[in-house]
Amino acid sequence: MKKKEIENYPVYIEDDEIDLYELFLTLKRKRKVVILLTLFFTFIAATYAFFATPVYLSSSIALFPESNNKQLVSAETTAKLVNVITEHIKERNYKKISQLTGLTVDTIETLKDITVENPRRRGKDNTFELKIYGTNREKLLKASYKIVDYLNSNSYIRKIIEDEKSLKKEEIKELQNKLPQLTKLATEIETKIKASKKINILFNPLDLQTKILGIKNRINSLKFTLENKIHGYKIISSYVTDKPVKPKKTLIVVVGFVTGLFTGIFAAFFKEWLESVKNTRRREESE
Repeated sequence: MKKKEIENYPVYIEDDEIDLYELFLTLKRKRKVVILLTLFFTFIAATYAFFATPVYLSSSIALFPESNNKQLVSAETTAKLVNVITEHIKERNYKKISQLTGLTVDTIETLKDITVENPRRRGKDNTFELKIYGTNREKLLKASYKIVDYLNSNSYIRKIIEDEKSLKKEEIKELQNKLPQLTKLATEIETKIKASKKINILFNPLDLQTKILGIKNRINSLKFTLENKIHGYKIISSYVTDKPVKPKKTLIVVVGFVTGLFTGIFAAFFKEWLESVKNTRRREESE
C-alpha cells in the first residue's frame, strides 16, 4: 500500500478587526492633543466669525420688460447684463461700475455680490429676484434701484422697448386712417336710409357700425397699452435684512469644532504610532 503523505501546514489567522478598547485607551492617553487641537480650531473659527465684516442682503422682486403682460426680455439676458456688474465688482473696477450705474464709488465698495434668480412664485414667470449683498445696510436699497436703472439704460433693452412701442403706434395710425372712410360711408348710408332712398348694399349697416366701434375700442386699448402696459424693468417690492446673512457664525463655529476634533483624533493616533515606531527601534538597538 502506498502511504499517503499528509503535510501539516501551520494555520495563520489574521485578525483585521479593530480593537475599540485599544483605540479608546489611545485617545485617553492622548486626550490632551485632541482637546488642544479641538479648542484651537474652535477658537480660530469663533474669532473669524466674530471679527468678520457682516454682510446684509437686499432682495427685490422686479418685473421683466413687458408689453401688455408679454415678456420682452429673457431671464438669461437679464442675468448676463447683471453679471457685467458682478465681474467688475470682483475685479474691483469701481469707476467703471460708477459710470454704468451712477452709484458713488463709496457705495460700490460696500457691495459684495449681485445675483438674479427667478422665484416663479405663484406661477408668475414674468418676475425675477434681484439679490444684492453688501456691508452697508443703508446703501443697499438705493443700489437695487440703480441696478434696475442700469438695466433699463442698456441700448439693447431700450431698442426692444422702442420697437414694441413703434409697432403699437403704427397700428394706431393704420386704424385711425381707416376710421374716417368707414365713418363717412356709415354716415352716407344712414342719410340715404333716413331719406327713404333705395340703396343697394351687400352688407348689413349694423355690421359697419359694429366694425367702427371695434376699431375705436382697439385704438383706445392700444393707447392704454402704449401709456401703461409697455415698460422696462420695474421693482414691485424690496426689502433689506435687519440682521446680517453672512457670516453664519453658528455654522462656522460648529465646522471649526468638528474640524478640530477630527484633526485631534488623527494627530493622537499618528503620535501614538510614531512613539511605537521609536520604541521598537530602541528595543532593536538595545538587543
